[in-house]
Amino acid sequence: MPLAKAILARQAKLGIPTVSKLAKRIGVSRSSLYNTLQGVHGLNAPTLKKYAKFLKVSPADLTLLAPRKTHRRTRRPAARAAAR
Repeated sequence: MPLAKAILARQAKLGIPTVSKLAKRIGVSRSSLYNTLQGVHGLNAPTLKKYAKFLKVSPADLTLLAPRKTHRRTRRPAARAAAR
């Protein structure tokens, strides 16, 4: 995850000791930061701007590092019944 590596490298460079303090510094919730570091979800525009500002890059550059939103395809109940 290039975005996670970039965030953690900047955290180390700035000497920010905890994820809570890092989230506060970026301006996002701790759970949002954790999800971003784990690559759980994509980023919306306001959050993307906050990460870009923290990393001192443009939001456009950051979109190359950010995880893409993925959607799981699930079978509908009728499709599951028909498949049996």
